[in-house]
Amino acid sequence: MATDYAEEQANEIEALQSIYPDEFKEKSKDPWCFEIAVKSENSTSKNSDDGKAIINVQFTFGATYPDEPPEIELDAQQAVDDDHLASIRAAVSESASENVGMVMVYILVTAVQEHLNSIVDERLQTMEEERKRKEEVISSVEELQETNVTGTPVTKETFAAWKAVFLKEREQTSKHKKDTTAGKLTGRQLFEMDASLALSDAAFMDDHELAVDNEGEDRLQSAVEIDESLFQNVNDLQLEDDSD
Repeated sequence: MATDYAEEQANEIEALQSIYPDEFKEKSKDPWCFEIAVKSENSTSKNSDDGKAIINVQFTFGATYPDEPPEIELDAQQAVDDDHLASIRAAVSESASENVGMVMVYILVTAVQEHLNSIVDERLQTMEEERKRKEEVISSVEELQETNVTGTPVTKETFAAWKAVFLKEREQTSKHKKDTTAGKLTGRQLFEMDASLALSDAAFMDDHELAVDNEGEDRLQSAVEIDESLFQNVNDLQLEDDSD
C-alpha cells in the first residue's frame, strides 16, 4: 500500500500544534512550512524568558516526508552565539538523517532544546563560580577590617607564644654573630703571637727621630752661616777723631 504522505504530514502538524500551542507558527500548507520557538527549560534570570536561550526552528516538508529529511533553518533569538548555533545545526542534521522514515519534528525539537539547556547550564555554573569568588573576597575584606579594628587580645597563652618566638630569634641572632666572628684574631692576640711586630715599630720610630734631628741641625747651620767677604776691608776704614 502506498504511503499517503499528505495525510501523514497533516496528522503530525495537528499533533505539533497541540504540543506547542504558543510556540507553533504556521507559514504555509503546500508545502507544509512552519516555525517552532524552542526555549531552554532553565534560565539565568527570574524574570520570564529573559535568561533563557531561544532559537526559532523552521521546518519545510518535502513531497515524500518523512521518507526524506525536512528542510531545517535555525534562527538564534537569544543567548545563542555563532559557535553554539553551528553545533546545534550539525546535531539536528545528523538526527534528521538517523530518523528518516518516521515523523521526526518532535525528536528534532527536543534535540535543540537539550542543547539550549546545556548552554544555560554552563552560564549558570559560571555565574555561580563568580558569585562564590565575590563572596570570598568580601569575606576576606571583612575579616581584615575586623582584625585592624579589634586587634589580637593579649592573654597568657598568646604572650607565652610570642615570648617563645622572640627568644628563639634572639638565640639565632646571637649564634649568627658568633659564627661571623669565629676565626678572627684581636689586636692583642696578634701582638702576643708575633713580638717582632713591636720591635719593627720601635725601629721605625728611632729612624724617624734621627732623620728629624739631622734635618734640624742642617737648617740651623744654614741660618747662622756668615759671609766673611763683608769684613775683609774693615782695617781700611778711617774713623774720625772723637776729639773733634
